[in-house]
Amino acid sequence: MTRRGLLTRVLLVATMLVAANPAAPARAGARLADVRGHMLLGYAKLFDTGAPGGSLSIGAGFDHPVAERLRVGLDIGYHLLGSRTLTQGSLSTGLDYTVFEALAMLHWAPDGRDPRFTLSAGPGLFVARALLGASPVGASFSGSAIEQTHLGLALGAMVAKRGAAPVRLGLQAGVRIIPLDAGNWTLTTARVAILY
Repeated sequence: MTRRGLLTRVLLVATMLVAANPAAPARAGARLADVRGHMLLGYAKLFDTGAPGGSLSIGAGFDHPVAERLRVGLDIGYHLLGSRTLTQGSLSTGLDYTVFEALAMLHWAPDGRDPRFTLSAGPGLFVARALLGASPVGASFSGSAIEQTHLGLALGAMVAKRGAAPVRLGLQAGVRIIPLDAGNWTLTTARVAILY
């Protein structure tokens, strides 16, 4: 997928979300009281040839309403995806996979201000790495290492407990599509969310 194609799809999703609620009242202005935040902790798995089994995923972000059912926000996240061993003859070394992300997200909730269910989508800047472990034989495996920064796409869905409590719990599942030079990385997440 080209960057232009990715941007076109993100803009299409954003247009569909706004069009889903054309009668939403305009906001008088941004208020700090309307800002919501979240922290995420869970599991991430990379689907790529030879990728490790997956590991820890953390994230945090905030968002602000732009319509009754639509919010915009920024998220950052870090995914430790695990390690795998590379072998070449009698030589071996480790390859450690990680992804850092900075996302601009649109959040759409069909039930408005106190959502039980939220769909999210947006573009992101991803730093994808598959780094060789510190080893004197690492140079023999340098062709397997990856360190690239690319634009990509993030999608997610969250279910959260409703209520007036200042802190609520939820579950979030997500997919990231990161177009790298050697092919797309598809990353999935399943995380517990703390909403405040």
